[in-house]
This record gives sequence, structure tokens and C-alpha cells, in this order.
Amino acid sequence: MEEISWLMPLLILPGVGLLLMSTSIRYAQIHNEIHHLMDGGHRVMEITEAHLRQRAVLFRNALVGLYISAGAFAIGSISGVIIDVLTGDSELIVIAVACVGIASLVFSAIELIRESILSLEIITDHLDTLMHRDHHNHHSSHNDADVTEATNKEPHP
Repeated sequence: MEEISWLMPLLILPGVGLLLMSTSIRYAQIHNEIHHLMDGGHRVMEITEAHLRQRAVLFRNALVGLYISAGAFAIGSISGVIIDVLTGDSELIVIAVACVGIASLVFSAIELIRESILSLEIITDHLDTLMHRDHHNHHSSHNDADVTEATNKEPHP
């Protein structure tokens, strides 16, 4: 097993790559949402602005952790090959560097979980706002109809 210990970190890289790609896409969606708000001249509630800012930070942190993880796995593999050629025993260095990669991967997963929780809060806030607005508009339209009906019933001089 020692002869190919440097191969193990490389086996994890495709999964890290998929996480990087999906996280980058979600990070770009935050940018698009912010540009949409800026270009449309929309008034943004403070809570929405704070959530967008916090989500952007969480995505950035996750991306940095994923990049560190990918780099650590690549460095662990290449250093394992070099050490294997020079001394024939690379297992400890590969394990040590792979641990850095795994720790960065776990950090990124935690940040993405935090972002998912925050996203749910934002969705809930938006739905609550919509429900409040619809409820208000529903009552307002009934009141307008009552006023119109009362006006139509009044005798005209």
C-alpha cells in the first residue's frame, strides 16, 4: 500500500472539484442578485442586505477552504511521488498533507451548511413579507369594494 499512498489524495479531487464548481455557481448567483437589485433601483431592506452580505462571506470562505483542500491533495500527491522516488517512504507526508485537505474540506462543508440555513431564513422572510402584503392587499380591496358599494347606494340629489 505504501507504494501508492500518494494516489489516495488524488481520488478525492474530483469530488472537491464538483463542490468547487457548484459553490462557484451559487456564489455567482449572489453577485447576480446584488447586480439585479442595484440595476433595478430596488429598495433593499436592511435584513436582506445583511443576509446577502453574510451569504457572500460564507460562500467566499467555503471557496477558499475548497481551494486549500484541492491544493493540499495535489501537493500531498506530488510530494508523495517525489519522496517515494528519493527515499521510498512517503506515507507520513501524504497522510499529513491529506489531513490538511480533509480539514479544509470539513471547514468548507460547515460554511456551506451555515449558508443553507441562512438561505432558508431569507426564503422564510420573503414568504412572510409576501403573505403580509397579500393579506394587506386582500383586506384593502375588500374595504375599497365596501366604500364603492356604499357610495353607489347613496341617493344622488
